[in-house]
Amino acid sequence: MAVREKRVVIVGLGRAARGWVELLPALPELQPCGIVEPETSRALGARALAVPVFPDLTTLLESDARPELALVCTPPASHLEIAERLLAAGIDLLLEPPLATTPEEAARIGATALRRGRSAATVARFRAARAVAEARRAIEAGRIGRLVGVEVALGEKRDPDASWRGDPSISGGGVWMQRGTDALDLLETLAGPLEAIRMTEECRQHGADVEDAARLETLHAAGVVAQIELSWNGASAAPLARCIGSQAELLVGTAQTAILHGEGDERVADGYDESQALGNALGAFLLERARGAAADRGARSVAWIHAAYRSLRSGRFEA
Repeated sequence: MAVREKRVVIVGLGRAARGWVELLPALPELQPCGIVEPETSRALGARALAVPVFPDLTTLLESDARPELALVCTPPASHLEIAERLLAAGIDLLLEPPLATTPEEAARIGATALRRGRSAATVARFRAARAVAEARRAIEAGRIGRLVGVEVALGEKRDPDASWRGDPSISGGGVWMQRGTDALDLLETLAGPLEAIRMTEECRQHGADVEDAARLETLHAAGVVAQIELSWNGASAAPLARCIGSQAELLVGTAQTAILHGEGDERVADGYDESQALGNALGAFLLERARGAAADRGARSVAWIHAAYRSLRSGRFEA
């Protein structure tokens, strides 16, 4: 199905928006028509888009920009207010995860979109990534035998005290809240839907009010057990995902996706490419919206994130 050109605006020009600023000029199906960013110094970083900069949503909505799609890259606590205003104006939303800081707010965004006949979805970069899709196909084809377990590791160097991420009233939580949706997206694509989750460890190396590292266990159908490790204390030395089969292992990395046999490696696909994944995620969203619906698991992911936080107090798996 052909997708006609859509007018798009970026809301927020923090770190989460960098990939979109670089990608948009290469997407002929989108016409950038504005940026919403109150900090002038940040807006200067997107001069290549050659679009007007609006200091707030009110100025945008009163202008002649008339966007049809907004890429929301602001802190999670702002998502509900932004979503309700833009959805009411007839604008579809693709939000950087998490969808919201609480399951109640996430559900409210979904309900508002449904009532307005619009779409509000989180960016599913791993679900749309070619490397992950090829890995899933290899698993389904039995190329590593029966899937027994999956290990997901996402790491990067960030100081939570240096930005809003260290303030739980804005972030909703630490590295698990910020990367949990991505981790679950990658894990469920490879191992299927979650049945239960437990956070086994959280660390606050920086002494902030939120965790900067976390380890979790998840349970899936057919007895598959998975582990998630997230960190803001340095890039992970492990591949993004390690799929353990009864006959072999499959690794999803940034260089390549490969099956490890006793006699050596068997290349399955290229590695995970962030820019390609963003483009695929956006394309999938636009196609779903053109068909009249854009399914999203953002609210479900927020519910699982909170279930994991609860498990720290209960000491058991939560569902």
